[in-house]
Amino acid sequence: MKKIVLILFLFSLTQLFNNACVFSQGPAPVVPELQKMIPPSSAAMSFIRYGNYPVDLTTGVPAISIPVYEIKTPRTRIPITVNYHAGGFKPAKYMGILGLGWSLSANYMISRVVQGDADETAPFPDPFKLASAIQPWVQSDYDYLNNINLPANYLGAKDAEYDIFYYNLPSGSGKFILKNIGNNKKAPVTIPYRPIRITSNAPDFNADFHTFEITDEDGVTYRFGKSIDGLYDHYEETRTPRGPGTFKTGWFMTSIISADRSDTVQFKYTGTFQQKQPAEDTYTLEDEFNQIPQNPIVCSGCSVPQGTQTSLRRLGASTSYYSATISEILYRHGRIVFSYITPSGSNDEQLSAVRVYNGSNEILQEIIPVISFYPQNAPYFKLDELQFKSQGETQKYGFTYNTSHTPPSYGPLITALDHWGFYNGRTSNQTLLVDHELVSNGVVYHTGSANRESDEEMMKVYMLNKITYPTGGTTEFEFEANRIEDGVLSNGRIVGGLRIRQIINNSGAGNINKKYYKYGLNESGKGNLVLNPELSRLIRYTTNSVNCGECPNYTSLVRSVSSEFTDGSGLFETGPVFYPHVTEYIGEGNEVLGKTAYFFEEPSNAYSGNPFFNYLSVVHSWTGNNLLEKTVFKKDENGFTPVEKEINVYVKRQTEALKGLKVIPDLMYPASVFDVWTHAYQFGKQASIFRYSEYTITSGVALLQERKMINYTEGATLESTQLYTYGTSHNNPLEISTLTSKGDKKINIAKYPADYPLLTGANDFSKGVKLLKDRNIINPLIENIQFTYHGTATNPSAVEAVLYGYKPQVPQLDGVWSARASSSSVSFVPSFVSADKIETDASYQQELYYPRYDTKSNILERKNRNGIMEVFVWGYESSFPVARLQNTTFDIVSSLINVSSLQFLTGEPLKQQLDILRTIPGCLAEIYTYTPNLGITSETNPSGNVTRYEYDNFQRLKVVRDKDDKILKVINYKYFGQ
Repeated sequence: MKKIVLILFLFSLTQLFNNACVFSQGPAPVVPELQKMIPPSSAAMSFIRYGNYPVDLTTGVPAISIPVYEIKTPRTRIPITVNYHAGGFKPAKYMGILGLGWSLSANYMISRVVQGDADETAPFPDPFKLASAIQPWVQSDYDYLNNINLPANYLGAKDAEYDIFYYNLPSGSGKFILKNIGNNKKAPVTIPYRPIRITSNAPDFNADFHTFEITDEDGVTYRFGKSIDGLYDHYEETRTPRGPGTFKTGWFMTSIISADRSDTVQFKYTGTFQQKQPAEDTYTLEDEFNQIPQNPIVCSGCSVPQGTQTSLRRLGASTSYYSATISEILYRHGRIVFSYITPSGSNDEQLSAVRVYNGSNEILQEIIPVISFYPQNAPYFKLDELQFKSQGETQKYGFTYNTSHTPPSYGPLITALDHWGFYNGRTSNQTLLVDHELVSNGVVYHTGSANRESDEEMMKVYMLNKITYPTGGTTEFEFEANRIEDGVLSNGRIVGGLRIRQIINNSGAGNINKKYYKYGLNESGKGNLVLNPELSRLIRYTTNSVNCGECPNYTSLVRSVSSEFTDGSGLFETGPVFYPHVTEYIGEGNEVLGKTAYFFEEPSNAYSGNPFFNYLSVVHSWTGNNLLEKTVFKKDENGFTPVEKEINVYVKRQTEALKGLKVIPDLMYPASVFDVWTHAYQFGKQASIFRYSEYTITSGVALLQERKMINYTEGATLESTQLYTYGTSHNNPLEISTLTSKGDKKINIAKYPADYPLLTGANDFSKGVKLLKDRNIINPLIENIQFTYHGTATNPSAVEAVLYGYKPQVPQLDGVWSARASSSSVSFVPSFVSADKIETDASYQQELYYPRYDTKSNILERKNRNGIMEVFVWGYESSFPVARLQNTTFDIVSSLINVSSLQFLTGEPLKQQLDILRTIPGCLAEIYTYTPNLGITSETNPSGNVTRYEYDNFQRLKVVRDKDDKILKVINYKYFGQ
């Protein structure tokens, strides 16, 4: 019901602008309207996990989200939600501001994982050498590798790896890396490809980043880091004992600026401090001791050890994060304030209240999280309730969790973890190292004895299992462990993470709806393991050099086995398991009504396979997760009968293939040896001091190329196929061809601003399109044409076309043109560029003209093809149309009333001023009043009949009344499935 009401309400506002438009078809315009790898803080990592961890059927992780509030301004919509990540219980020191698993969507940011050195601290090697071209015994190539291995604060240091940046916007999320373009200059590359524009205070991305700006495809600009006025710096700074000084690992959003630059939303933050102490064990085995030939004039020798030496080390050094939490969002007509407390027994801030204020600083609504510790003095806290308070009324969501077990406190000594970091209850583990066998001098050595197998019940501990809604209805979640093929166990091996088994919606009045899920081919329950904890993903080989005096005397082989992945897979892989095949069943009560079978495309990342240096060597993270097939079945007396099938084919458009070089020391010389190359190559005759190998990160986009729909009906099968064609400058289809079972064909051709190259703006139409391109406003349609072909005809029998023009100085709609023709042979030419300007078909006729806007890009005048002028008068700080008048001009309106003074009037004083406009001869006037942050409150038609809108305490439309106060409609709200 809530969705229906929202659609009705938006329709009434849309009619305000479209009643005079003669079109019933055609799109509306979008514009108005053990590497040096340093992760960000736990708070920033939770953003990364939520923004990039696929909450879909391929992982079995459901998207659980509770709406908190939606900021609405004339040009911006920002939904604020609290979200729960239901992947399984991972012990963590930092539990976020809402409790384990919960995050707040208002924390928009750019975050990064540093690989090697921070990108801005050292230049990329230029020219870049492929691994096959490097001859490490040559002094220049040794210097090349050594410079890459040096810390960033050393003279000559280079950085041959790519930091991974993660961005999260209201309009979408993704990754980007910085590509070397020569001369110590870099440029952003989005993964997957997305035609957004990323800039920084450092134009060439080679200096300290204190500001990023991202402009999306609609021309909306998102600013991160330093505020526009320069008064605030909102970023996360990281200090690690493994690197020099501090560097930034996160930049928080400070403002959103609309495409026409008439509307700005600002974000403010308060500083926080975190420390992260990783739990990681390393087993080291050293053998193969070999004496290095010495220069007798320079060096003296010593005895060489024999046998095998082993050691166990725990990484205990902590990393410090100077971060931030959101404190305030400011926008036209209001602000939202976030308050925090630090509860007893915790060092972490908790969100205590979210308060929504109107422009008069009155509280419209309070959202209160109720947070408590888990029972039995557990060291973790949970979100119990989310209370919504307004004008003395309270509604609340309740949350319950699995408390069947009490795990120990998180700390650097916690060892009850499976290979993927999920809790497995094995508290007797002394380390995190499992029993890998290493052979040395004929003896088998064991790296450890930890049990790091996954435990289904332990992963369910503290998991959300029920939501109770304000209406009394509930949703229950039943989880089960991920499984993969085992070769021994028929039902597969349990591995890290949970997947959803069943979702049960109960209205509280006896209506029960269920969804349950079967995974794997033929519902085997088994997926494909993505993060594989085999030894090759955990081990590193190096050669150690030992000196007894001035020179190295002998070397040894060092094998280091880590308890954590060392292959870089966690940067791009999205979860432990991927499910290409999933079936969703739906039912009511105990009755199954039908099912839907899904088939997804798998990602195609690749690993080097080098036993000494295994790592993620080819990254194609953008190629997977595409829906290939979907079949809908109904349940009947024969079992399950197919009703509809969808088959999709994608085109993979690769845009970049960037090479990086991983370099790790293979021969570790002591600090006292300065002339390493001479000792290693001239005296030692070493093959190489470094292990090195290149890797490739690709970017691109998978776009739908063909969609076939098959409908199964009684005694017949109907098919239709859509073919999609794309350009290279954006991701919108340029042509959609639809083929029906009857042999008819419709071709829809679309053109966008970026499809008009080399414009110099020779006329106003071309200047308007060029302005859109310059501001990266590339989503609005410029031209939309539909050709209809009957049978095998090669010429179209009909055409319908719409053309949109924009003003040359400001991105505002200037006019709309249309063309229609129907005959046995239609001749129509799509728009094109000639002599640096856009040419259009001569059959276009102008339908609408927008001669006038105000300074906030609001429409003041619109004229249709019949010459009828419409005038719009705006109020409430130019946020809402308060009058729509036909058969007059804005000059006449402004001669009768002071339009500027309307901005400060509300209620009856405003209506009295607007009633003056009814005296204009021949003018048809519609009058509107509003409550900002609420919605339209009254609508008066040209006949003087008034419709009034009333809202409940939570800003939802409740009652619609006519001029006589008669109730026309009463709306009751229920939650989906309730």
